[in-house]
Amino acid sequence: MHATTFANLGSAQGIGPLLRLLLTSDGTLVDHLAAFYGKPVHLEQVCQREVILDDVTADRLGVATGEKGLERFARLRVGDPGEIVVVASSFFPRATLTPGLSRAMQAGRLPLGKLIQHLLVRRDRLEIARLPVPEMAQALGRPETECFWTRRYRLTLSDGGVGVIFETFAPALAAL
Repeated sequence: MHATTFANLGSAQGIGPLLRLLLTSDGTLVDHLAAFYGKPVHLEQVCQREVILDDVTADRLGVATGEKGLERFARLRVGDPGEIVVVASSFFPRATLTPGLSRAMQAGRLPLGKLIQHLLVRRDRLEIARLPVPEMAQALGRPETECFWTRRYRLTLSDGGVGVIFETFAPALAAL
């Protein structure tokens, strides 16, 4: 994924104002989606697992390679039964998580933004790209080679937590 600014992407890329806002926002994605649609946004946790931190992710987070971390895959659905609008993955080294946040993440009932809303949060190292994301393609019943708008960024939490978030946006958002 290549880092970019949105000014470089331009309107020729077929990106509507809602998706431009979501890709560049440093606010809570769930709150923005709920406000736009006027409907609740639901988390569907696809899977969660403990993984060992690789060199690239360790460098991105500023922690040691080989640390254990919590990796989550989830979908955000708008309304009931719910249209999938975002597929997201996150990685947090266990050593940086407070016990309470770790338990809440493992429970998988709330989106990450809701779990950390009481903390000061810094988002940096934003990268925006259009990439094939097989998980999103599969969720939407589309070809695995289809490209989707994505963003990746680092979160630094006031309680010492640090993580990497990768979000993929459904094509329907680009038309709004």
